[in-house]
Amino acid sequence: MRKGFNKGFSLIELLLVLAVYRRSGGYVLCLW
Repeated sequence: MRKGFNKGFSLIELLLVLAVYRRSGGYVLCLW
């Protein structure tokens, strides 16, 4: 699924992505 998910993401960016992920219901970022 998300092979290079941890490659170009710092810890802060990961937290931001998780926050948006929970807000959008986890559907938008799943398509990445």
